[in-house]
Amino acid sequence: MNKYYTFLKAAECKSFTRAADELGYTQSAISQMIRSLEKEFHAPLFLRSRSGLELTFEGQTLMPYIRSLVDSYEAFSEKQLELTGESSKNINLGLFATFTDALLPDILLRFQQSYPDIRFFLRQGYYYLIRDSLRRDDVHLAIINTDTVDTEDYQIVPLFEDPIYLIMSKNNPLQDLDVVPISRIEHETIISLSGLDDEDYTNRLKDEGIFLNIRYHFGDDNSIVSCVKNDLGVALMPALGFLNRADEIVFRPTDPPLSRPIGVIYKKKKHLSTAEKHFLTCLQDVIREKQAAHELTPKNAPDPAGE
Repeated sequence: MNKYYTFLKAAECKSFTRAADELGYTQSAISQMIRSLEKEFHAPLFLRSRSGLELTFEGQTLMPYIRSLVDSYEAFSEKQLELTGESSKNINLGLFATFTDALLPDILLRFQQSYPDIRFFLRQGYYYLIRDSLRRDDVHLAIINTDTVDTEDYQIVPLFEDPIYLIMSKNNPLQDLDVVPISRIEHETIISLSGLDDEDYTNRLKDEGIFLNIRYHFGDDNSIVSCVKNDLGVALMPALGFLNRADEIVFRPTDPPLSRPIGVIYKKKKHLSTAEKHFLTCLQDVIREKQAAHELTPKNAPDPAGE
């Protein structure tokens, strides 16, 4: 079965070298498996071009059948493990730091009550690192801002919309406004998250002709909240980022309102294990309960509509 996995990965990467890196093989091993397939089908499967590897006519013809074979094998293997009581007990999860801090402990506590034998391997990082981990199969599920994901490659399970507020010190005169027009903060000193995670709102603002005066870049939300609290500037921050420190600063919705969609993603061709399905159900249940209890926004959060 490995040679069929290799064929699909080489076609995806358009490179034997990249396929070898992602699958953990040497390049010579990849080439050998492809030659074995070509010998089996009595036809060349790849051609080299300026843009990388391209499938031949024969390769394109075989692609849907090989993909179907691999999908069926994965489904069969998982079902076999279920029937023998040996279904995978590991969950490899990628997620970003503010979700970990604000929500993950409650979710894991709930899950472990029902499934105490399941082990978790967590990878935390910026969005682009989470996407890389998922692409390399280092994680199989990821919690992420789904606006930063290519929907052609991943299955998306929406969880909730995380509102973005302008946060400021208790001395900032903008606190007198119920809703802050984005145009009012163009000349404010902005404190931002480094690592490209701020792209979900800065790019949208640039499209509207609004350019922020970003003077400070930090690697985590807690540092930003501390600097805002001490009058170093203001910040546009999703609610999860300051959920546990909302009493230390002032926060206001913006006009136009901003938000980021949070969801779970996994590769479209992946068959979720029983453990992963149970975790996904638990995750959705906890999020729904927190939404109903208004625990996903800071206490006394102003109405984004200004009503």
